[in-house]
Amino acid sequence: MSILGDSHTKTIWHMAFTIPDIEEGIRWYCDVLGCRFCQRFAINVEDGSHNPGFIFSFAGHHVSVLQGPTSVDQPDSRLPRHNGPVFLDRDEYFEVVEHCKNHPEINVIDSKYNFLIPKRIDPAVAHLHGQNVRCHRTTIKDPWNNWIEFKYYSYEDEIHAQNLSWSDKPKHPAVWRAKDRKHRWSK
Repeated sequence: MSILGDSHTKTIWHMAFTIPDIEEGIRWYCDVLGCRFCQRFAINVEDGSHNPGFIFSFAGHHVSVLQGPTSVDQPDSRLPRHNGPVFLDRDEYFEVVEHCKNHPEINVIDSKYNFLIPKRIDPAVAHLHGQNVRCHRTTIKDPWNNWIEFKYYSYEDEIHAQNLSWSDKPKHPAVWRAKDRKHRWSK
């Protein structure tokens, strides 16, 4: 099915996660971060109780939040679990970043411009080597330790540039570092 690989489908993204406090979640995601509140809902649980939740629009995408313990406890890192939009408009990206940086209740973890091209790799083909080329990235953390990453690529064609077939994909730079330390691929 090729429609799921098309970057111009008429779709919005849906995701769901849990947080322990729905009222605080509505306040933080809608009032603090600035997402649009859509509706409250409740899911019937096997024991006959109802698990409350809410839906909000995150840059036009559909996000469902249920009350419960945080889905996955993770260390102080955006890996392995983070999500967020890739902006196609530079001004919109920086407007959101400035809002996050200036709001006292938003925990901005980092905000940087990635230009990760190891020496000896031609910048014109760096994306073929698994590099995030010319990518602005800002990571925030909500009050429940969910990491949200906003991205903006300087060149739109680089958003999906790393989507290569496995047979064409060169080995990851970490493999090169371990194999050939004299070139110092990391810096």
